[in-house]
Amino acid sequence: MPDDISGPSEDTPTAKLGAQFSQYEEAVKDADNAGDAMQVCMDAAQTFAAIEVEAGDEATGLHSMAKAYLNQLSDTKSGVSRKNVRQIWLDEIDDLETEKKIDDGEVIIFSDLIEETLVGVTKKVTTDKSSTEETEYVLKFNDANGTRLTVTQSTFFEGRVLWKAYTAAQEGEYPDRAESEEVEWDNFIGDVIESVGEVVEEETGARTAAMQALKNYVSNTVAYGDRKDAVENGGVYVDDEPPANSEVVVPREAIASITSTHEITDRALQAEISARELTGTSTAGDKVSKSTTVHGNWQTFWYLSGDAFEVSEDAYQQEASGSTMDRMDNHGNEEDGDSASEPDETGDTDEVVNGDSGGSLPGSDEDSDDHEPGKIRSYTPEDGGDE
Repeated sequence: MPDDISGPSEDTPTAKLGAQFSQYEEAVKDADNAGDAMQVCMDAAQTFAAIEVEAGDEATGLHSMAKAYLNQLSDTKSGVSRKNVRQIWLDEIDDLETEKKIDDGEVIIFSDLIEETLVGVTKKVTTDKSSTEETEYVLKFNDANGTRLTVTQSTFFEGRVLWKAYTAAQEGEYPDRAESEEVEWDNFIGDVIESVGEVVEEETGARTAAMQALKNYVSNTVAYGDRKDAVENGGVYVDDEPPANSEVVVPREAIASITSTHEITDRALQAEISARELTGTSTAGDKVSKSTTVHGNWQTFWYLSGDAFEVSEDAYQQEASGSTMDRMDNHGNEEDGDSASEPDETGDTDEVVNGDSGGSLPGSDEDSDDHEPGKIRSYTPEDGGDE
C-alpha cells in the first residue's frame, strides 16, 4: 500500500481515497468467491472515480494512486480481472466529467445543437418507382465549422447514428448526447424539419433513365408483324399493325445493351417496368419476360404495353423485305417455316417458332430457376434490386 494515503487532513482527496481503499480491501478479502470479489472491485472503481472527479484541480497524483489501489484490490482474490476493473473506473470518470461539464454549462447537448444550428434540409428523391435505395438528406449547419452532411433517411431519424455522423465531421470539441437520450428522436426531427423547412430535389434515377431509353429504342426501330423477322433484323415484334397493337415484344439482346449502358441489372429494369404497370398483356402483372424458340434456338423476349411503348407506324413492316422462306432457302440451314405458331389471345409465349415444343421451356416462368447463359429469368418486384 502506498505510504502517502494519509495527509495533513482527513478531508483531502488523498485521505478519502486511502480510507475507501482500506474498506474495500477488507471487503474483497471477505468475499466468498471471485464473482463477489469482482463486484466489490467494481464498486471501488466507481467510488474512486467520484473522488477523483470531485477533487478537480486538487487531483494531482490521485489518478496514479487510484490505479495502483485498483490493481492491488484486483490481485487480492484470484479470478478478478485488472483490465475490466480499470475500464469501469475510466468509463465512470468520463461519465462523471461529462455530467459536471453539462451542469456547469460547458457542454453542448447534441439535440440542442441540432435545434439551434441546423438551417437547411434538402431531401433527395429519385424518379425510380422500384428503387431499393434509401432517400438521402443533405443537412446544412451554421455551426463553427459550417458543417454539411449527406445522410440516409435511417441515419437522420436515429439519434445515435446521426450523432456519430456529425462528430466524425468535426475537429476538436464534440457535442454530447447525454440529454438527447431522453428525446423521442423521430418526433424531434420531424418538428425540426417543419421549423427549418424542407427542400425536395428530384433526380432522374438509373432505372427511369433505362426505361426511357427502352421507349426511345422501341419508337425508333422497325416493328415487324413476324417475330422471326424481329430477331433476325434487330427490331421489335408487334401483335397487330400499329396503333392497334396491344403490346410490343422486344428481344433480350436490345434490353442487354440498354441495361449495360445505364449500369443496372435486367432485374432492376424489370422491377421498374412492373412497378409502373407497363408490362404487356402476355405477362401482365409482375412478370415482364418469357422465353421461347425461334428457328430452334432459345430466345428471351420482353413483353411491354403497347400504349406506353409506342412504335412508329411508318416503321412497321408486316414482313421483312424478301420473304422469310426465301431467306431460309438462301441460308440452306432451316426447315420449312410454316410450322411457326403465334401467341393466342391469352398471350402464351411458350410456343415454338419453327421448332419443337413440349411442356415447360427453360427460361419460361414455369422453369424460372434455369440460369442457362444468354437467357434471363422472369422476376417479381420482391426480387427487384441492383445486386
